[in-house]
Amino acid sequence: MDNYRRLQKTCESQAALSSSPATRTALLEMAEEYRKRAESNAFQGPEPANPGRTESLGQTSRPTLIK
Repeated sequence: MDNYRRLQKTCESQAALSSSPATRTALLEMAEEYRKRAESNAFQGPEPANPGRTESLGQTSRPTLIK
């Protein structure tokens, strides 16, 4: 389970425990946003483990000199 799904479930469970309608609404809105982000990530595929490094994409980290 990815982090966004975990956060979604946490918000949903906290909303179910809340006695405040305003808090419950805010938590359910947060859960919905996390659900959307999780679906978006699933559609795009996993992010690279180290996004700052591009060697895995066939590129080098050294600058290219253009004359």
